[in-house]
Amino acid sequence: MSKFEQLMDDLQAISNGLEENKHPDDAEVVDKAIDILNMINRWSNAYPESIFIPMTSEDWSDHHEILKLSKRSGSAAAADCMRFVVTRMKESIEKMS
Repeated sequence: MSKFEQLMDDLQAISNGLEENKHPDDAEVVDKAIDILNMINRWSNAYPESIFIPMTSEDWSDHHEILKLSKRSGSAAAADCMRFVVTRMKESIEKMS
């Protein structure tokens, strides 16, 4: 069992215990956390390496060189991608709350 799966099992046990002990509001908070973690897990599996083959160090070097030609940096491109992912994740979590 992965650490993630163990965490999910532990959280589910906590939620069940809270419900059994008449703490439905606390159980609801834990259930929302479980939903959020499940969403993050789905996102982490959205781009399988068998389809989206990881870039090699040579690929990254080429990527940086191409971006330099347009007076951009690979760091700026990576930051923009990460900003997009994290912002969308935050928006999704806010919708679930």
